[in-house]
Amino acid sequence: MIEYNVRRIGFNFKNILFSDPYDVPNCDQSQIISYKNMATDQVKLVSKTPIIRLNKPINNIYANFNKTTRNEINRSQSVKELLFEIDSKSYDDFYNLYLDFEKRKNRLSQIPKLNDLRNNSRLFIARYKGKCISAILCYDDQRMFRANIICSVRLQDDDKDLNKIISYSSRRLIYEICDFGIKNNYKFFDLGEICEDIYSDVYNITKFKLNFSNELVESIHYYKIYNPILKILALILNKKYF
Repeated sequence: MIEYNVRRIGFNFKNILFSDPYDVPNCDQSQIISYKNMATDQVKLVSKTPIIRLNKPINNIYANFNKTTRNEINRSQSVKELLFEIDSKSYDDFYNLYLDFEKRKNRLSQIPKLNDLRNNSRLFIARYKGKCISAILCYDDQRMFRANIICSVRLQDDDKDLNKIISYSSRRLIYEICDFGIKNNYKFFDLGEICEDIYSDVYNITKFKLNFSNELVESIHYYKIYNPILKILALILNKKYF
């Protein structure tokens, strides 16, 4: 189980991953992310997430990736100066990449602070000629991974060769995370929730994730507001949670 607090609009929001729903003390609102769909008085939001089970050899997992993805992972092995940092400590390089990635998508207002991202996380980075070109930050509770942030360099120039290398590196990182998880007795790798709306601006990341696994499980968010002032604010704004 992972717990972390976020301070927003003057209230304390507690987020909990990999747990059954329960009443959370000492917070104004709780959000619990669970794989169990249970009866509760909490507001539920159900999504789908692809998972890769890590109870088999890496070659078997690799064989379940789609053909294009396998080919790109193979090509990554022949790219000179393409290196991978497993369990990387280069959080500053990652954060700069992430900031630029979100800036290009006009989502800077949603970015958490770097120190908040370090907690209960494990970082995997790809570098080309020393520069960080792609990264995956995972929640990690020593039993399972859940992809939290997947980001890569976004080029202004149409450098087709470099774009290919960036694509190879992102796919190779998924392979490396699986390999690390198997070697360290993790149960599964959750690639993170997907959006099934093909017109959504995040549908590309859905297609990326589905290259690696077609096993989808429910990911249930349980929300509950405890603070009476926040409850009134939710009523005024016609919200069930924040």
